[in-house]
Parts: sequence; C-alpha cells; structure tokens
Amino acid sequence: MQAFILANLKKKKFLILLIFLVILAFTIYVRFINLNWDLSYSFHPDERNIIGSSVNASWFYDPGFYSYGSFPSYVYRTIADSLTLITGENYVSYSNLLIIGRATSAFVGTISVILFYFLLKRFFSSYFSLLGMVFMSTSMYLIQTSHFATTESLMLMYTILILLSTINLVRKKNIIWSIILGLIFGISLGTKITSTSYLLIILSGYLWIFKKNFKSKLIQTLGLLLLTLLSAVCMLIITWPWLFLNFDKFLEASKYEIGVINGSLSVPYTKQYIDSLNYFYELKNLLFWSLNFPILFLSAFGLIVMIKGFVKKNDAIVVTLPFFILYFLMIGQNFAKFNRYMIPIIPIFIILSIFFLKFIYSYLKLKSIKNYYFIALIFVLIMTQIFFGLSYLSIYFSEQTRITTSKWIYENVPSGSKLLTEHWDDGLPIPIEGYAANYHSGELKMYDQDSEEKIFVLAEKLSSSDYIILSSRKLWTTIIKLENEYPISSIYYKRLFSGELGYNIEYQGRSFPRLGNLILNDNWADESFQDYDHPETYVFKNQSKLPRNELLKLLKK
Repeated sequence: MQAFILANLKKKKFLILLIFLVILAFTIYVRFINLNWDLSYSFHPDERNIIGSSVNASWFYDPGFYSYGSFPSYVYRTIADSLTLITGENYVSYSNLLIIGRATSAFVGTISVILFYFLLKRFFSSYFSLLGMVFMSTSMYLIQTSHFATTESLMLMYTILILLSTINLVRKKNIIWSIILGLIFGISLGTKITSTSYLLIILSGYLWIFKKNFKSKLIQTLGLLLLTLLSAVCMLIITWPWLFLNFDKFLEASKYEIGVINGSLSVPYTKQYIDSLNYFYELKNLLFWSLNFPILFLSAFGLIVMIKGFVKKNDAIVVTLPFFILYFLMIGQNFAKFNRYMIPIIPIFIILSIFFLKFIYSYLKLKSIKNYYFIALIFVLIMTQIFFGLSYLSIYFSEQTRITTSKWIYENVPSGSKLLTEHWDDGLPIPIEGYAANYHSGELKMYDQDSEEKIFVLAEKLSSSDYIILSSRKLWTTIIKLENEYPISSIYYKRLFSGELGYNIEYQGRSFPRLGNLILNDNWADESFQDYDHPETYVFKNQSKLPRNELLKLLKK
C-alpha cells in the first residue's frame, strides 16, 4: 500500500514537472521570438530614451535621463561590455544594446512566470498554480512588453518578488528575508521611482507582524523593518547614484512626470485621455488586451473570495489584498492611463481569478457533481488564453507597418514629391537600405491650438503638397473627438478621410493580432498598445489640387 502511494506521488510530481516545463517552453518561445522585429528602428520613445542613455551608461557618468532609474541602462551596458570583452567585437552600439535590452526583457518576463508559480504556491495547490502560470504566460500585453527594452517586464518581476519576499518574511520573521526584501525594493526604486508604491506591500506585511507580535517581539519587528529600509536605501544608492548626485535634475523630471500623470501639465501624448472615465478605461484595457476577458471576469468574483480570506486572516492574502485595492484606487483615478501603470497588479488579478476557480471546484466537489464540467471549463479557458497569446505573435512575424508603408512610398511616390507628415509622430518614409528618393517634407502641427494662423498655414500646405502621410492613429483619433478644443482641426480630419479636401487614400497599412482567419481588431485599445509595434498608417494623394481659398472655406464651413 505504501509503495502504491509513493508510486502515485512520483507520477503526480512527474506530471506537474512535465506541465511546468511545457508552459515554460511556451513562455520562452512567445517572449524571445524575433526580438529584432522592427529591424532596430525602435519606434517606442521610452525604449529610445533608455537605450540612448545606455550607450553612455556608467556609474561615473551622468546618463542625463531621470524619468526612469539608471539600473536598466547599467545592466544593458554591463552585458554589452562583457560581450565585447569576451568576443572582441563592439557590442556598445545602439542597435546591439537595443537587442540586448529586448533579450533582457524577454528573459525577465520568462523568470517572472517561473517566480509567479512559486508565489501562487503560497495560495494554491500545484495544479491551480500551473493554471496561473498559463494565464500569465499567454497575456498579450506581457508578450508585447517582453519585446521592448523598457521597464515593464522588470516591474512585473519586482511585484512578484516583493509579494513573495513579504509573505516569506511574515511567515519566517528572520533577518535574511528582511534584507532580501529591502534589496529587491531598492533595485525596483533604482529602476523606476514609482516603485515607492511597493511600500504598501511591505507595510502591510510589517503591520501584520506587529499585530501578531505586538507585545512579545515589538523591538525585534521594528529592527527588521529598519533593516529592510536601510537595505533598500543602500541598493538605491548603488543602482541609481546620480539620483543623489543630481537631485535637482531628478526633482525637475519628477515634477514634469507628476504633471503629466495628474493632468495639470497638458502634453500632446496624453490628450487621448481627455473625457476618459476613471477606472472604467483601465478595466476596459485589462479586459480585452492586458489580461483578456475570461480572467478579468473571474477575478471580479475572486475578489469576494479573497476578501473572505482576508477576514479569516490568511497571511498571504493580508499582504496582497490591501496593495491591490489601494493601488487600483490610487492609479485608476489618474488623468494619464497608460497600460503600463497597471503592470504591478496584473499578477494579483490572475491570483483573484484562480481563487474563484478554486471556489467553483470546491463547490462542485461539495455537491458531488462530476468534475467533467470543471475540466471542460479549464480546457476552454486555457484554449482561449493560448489563442490570444499566439494571435499576438502575428505582430512579430509580420513586417512593422511603418517599414512596409515606407517601402510602398519609395516604390510608388515619385521622387521630388512634397510630403506632409505630422509632428509628435514618426515621420515617414524612414531610411531603408536599398531604397532612395528625394522628397520634400513638410510638417503639420495639428496638436497646436486652433487659430486663424494655424488654419491658414494648413490650407496653404494642403494646396501645395502632393501627399499626406499619417504614421499612426495617434493624432487624428484624438483630435477628431475633441471638437471643443479643436473645432477646425476636427473638421480637417473628417473631411480628409471623406475625400472632400481633394486627398484620397492611396495606401493603408494595417496589422492586427490574428490566428489563421481570426482577427482581433485592436483599434479601440489604448493608443500605446498599438502605436509602437503595429500602428495603422495612411498615405493620402492630392488628386484634386484644390486651391488654398477653397480649402479654407471647406475647413471653416
């Protein structure tokens, strides 16, 4: 009998290991596939800034970029220097550092999925933990962030590590975990100063320790907290020394970023959020693009289950739940609502969804209902998630639309033509090896406030140009709905697309996530989800050559 039980245990462990390795293989594949998908043009502004600072990154040199911490730049530059030393080839170039940065993001994204399994084990059995791994591995947004040399993958990993370390600290209450927690927190601050939000997790953990040991070990607990904070400060000094050496520059950059986030500073790239609904906007993007709708739906009910666990004083839930609720309430009311702001609570949404699935499983078992229904539910969920994950890979198997559009322009627009592009967007055509033409370029400053002068200049440029090129949906989808702020510019876009201005669409570049014949149209996702790796582009040709005065009448009509 004992031998039979041991044999079954071995089979179960083997099956768990096998499933774990299959999920890991899938995770590696979807995150590392075609990291040079844009031929190193790097259309992501944050990626350009981080890699640009990495070229000159050194603990002895001010990177001059304070919107993010220096730690990612130091990591990328250290890897590049090491490869240069080992191979004798120069890896300290923008294009090489870009691939190094993206490979690092893909690696960190993969490690995050592995770490997430061990975090889930603090809440669930192995099989439910493996299911949570699948949910994280197949997230379209997390697959996307692994293809950029930005901080999102790192922030995901820090969230998981800090949750895991805090839970371990609460349960073991020793010096080692207090130091580990502080070191991770310090590195996260050296990556992005908004990591201060992780204090909510750390303080939740220590408050719970205080409550359990208030009389007997108060001094010891306070000592552990002090050790965590000192460790964090020391690691912050190491990973971002220039924060302290040039604190004025940091304050200046922080003031700018805070103004952008809360809307007190009006900048073109956040105008898309005017009149957006707080919380609803974030949930919409989580629902369809970051988590996918089955997980968000399940997590809503899972929150109720988790609250019950909080009331029952489950250590892991006590650490996790306050951070989730407070973070969402604080960040969800921001004016700026970029998808990346929700990265720290994506793992908790998944945990919530698993809580509800576990509740369903327990209920069916209690009612002696055959678990075929539950197995069918899990199968549908997994297949749905795999569909979303694989469909997003089509973006990286396809040529970036700005590159494709640029090639079309070189091949179809005569040399010497006058092209109009838009400010605050990547101008097309981009330089491509093997293609050459002599174009005359002009720029439309459509984000500028509407005025008589702006409209006169617009009409003048429209009358004298041959083509208008829209590099993305960034400007026109925002301005066209802001009729009060842009009464003339909104008319301009409406009449441009209707053909009334004499310009007709000659080419449209589109690339949506797809699997086979199934296409996910993400035109209504947050601009940042589409703009960097698969923007929708347009080339308009001036067919009618309308004179300036007639265009002025059409714009003011």
